[in-house]
Amino acid sequence: MKPSDAIQYALAGAFIGLVLLLLLSQLIGQPMIVFVETGSMAPTLEPNDGYIAVPAIFAGEINEGDVILFMSQDLGGGELTTHRVVGQTDEGYITQGDANPFTDQDGAEPPISDGQIKAVAITVGGDIIVIPGLGASITAITAVVESAAVSVFEPIGIDPPDVSTLSMAILTVGLILFVFSSARQGTDKRARGGSGRGLLGNAFVVIVILTLVVIIPLNFSMLLPSGVYQYEVLSSTSPTDDEQVIQAGSSGEVTYMMRNSGHLPVISFIEPASAGVEIHEHEHYVPRRSSVNTSITMHAPEETGVHLRFVREYRYLVVLPPSLIASLHAIHPIVAIGAINLFVAALVVVISISTIGTDRLRLRSRSRELPIEDTIRRHLPMVIHSDHRPASMSTSTGNQPLHWPQGQTKIRATDNNQSLSGAELIRLHQQLQEPPTAVGLEADQWTPTVLRRYLAREYGHQYTTSECRTLLRRSDVPVD
Repeated sequence: MKPSDAIQYALAGAFIGLVLLLLLSQLIGQPMIVFVETGSMAPTLEPNDGYIAVPAIFAGEINEGDVILFMSQDLGGGELTTHRVVGQTDEGYITQGDANPFTDQDGAEPPISDGQIKAVAITVGGDIIVIPGLGASITAITAVVESAAVSVFEPIGIDPPDVSTLSMAILTVGLILFVFSSARQGTDKRARGGSGRGLLGNAFVVIVILTLVVIIPLNFSMLLPSGVYQYEVLSSTSPTDDEQVIQAGSSGEVTYMMRNSGHLPVISFIEPASAGVEIHEHEHYVPRRSSVNTSITMHAPEETGVHLRFVREYRYLVVLPPSLIASLHAIHPIVAIGAINLFVAALVVVISISTIGTDRLRLRSRSRELPIEDTIRRHLPMVIHSDHRPASMSTSTGNQPLHWPQGQTKIRATDNNQSLSGAELIRLHQQLQEPPTAVGLEADQWTPTVLRRYLAREYGHQYTTSECRTLLRRSDVPVD
């Protein structure tokens, strides 16, 4: 391989990795590119300035001076906020905007827990990487995309998807086109030199495709179920049978469920992501297509009312010995994920080279060998597959708690960005376990259309059919 070709492949690989990381960060609700709308962080970040961040799942330990993106409980009525960490207590982090004369905790905002943190700004030489005017550009692009979506989908009677879904689709299509055009360009160059044999005639391209086919679902199956899960604990002077209603000033046990819908066993590590959470068993082995429950101690403060508690889960496919995965996880989750990826990628490459080879591939030989597509299909190693849906919710009936992945606790309605509160989501989930007739609707079963009509009548929110379908799926209601 020529040095110029090696550089080209390296740059292409870096670009593909970046796009995949952007897609993944969007899927897990931990963005890599963020912009601010107010001047609370001036002069570090002016309104509409953007910055580059590391998703919280990869960020590691938070230190004083770090600029973090977190989901507030009180600021702005509970929204994503970018402020600097200026201190730390047993209850969580103390945050403050650079332009503010007082901390957020001097007001009504409680200390920030690890579970509320979405991303951490990247710094170079102590300064964060600023992208001036990013917010205005994103706002303009978003408006164009929304307008285009309405123009395309509404005439055919389909509710337009939200901007997040559209942006993921655009990134995915762009990535596929880039990979295809890059490979095609290399093939055309070889064809002009008299040695071209088509796209699949390049053994290197075939091996890269096979590796991506395995690695991408491998990472999705580990990272999508991982993350922070939120509990709403009610501190009460009159506790009930609900395990999340706890006597004020005491503790109670709640059930945490780890569901593995895939074809390979997983090892799960859970740890507290906020104050008021105590975990006795951190490591759990979950066999294929099964569930494992464990008890978590939740402490209720003397102050009555609803209090948020967070639990973080890391999940790994058991393709290495569990003891080795545990040792790597103890170093850092990235180390464990990296080792699993390297092992699986190396395995795929070795098998591919031993079966396909590294020479140019002929689509069909003169000795009536099988076409290369059939050869690949016969020798293709088993693609690691799992149900990629994270265990985003478990029921709050019986002994099962309701817990939502951080970043997915609310689905916004289309009218003025309103959304159901946590208590309303719990109530809705319970209602969805009953037939529509139980709430006065003339329907045999729940459908997105029926749910949309019910949400408009009961809560006054105009949800789209797509959003209603998501709500039904999170409540384990079958959707056609």
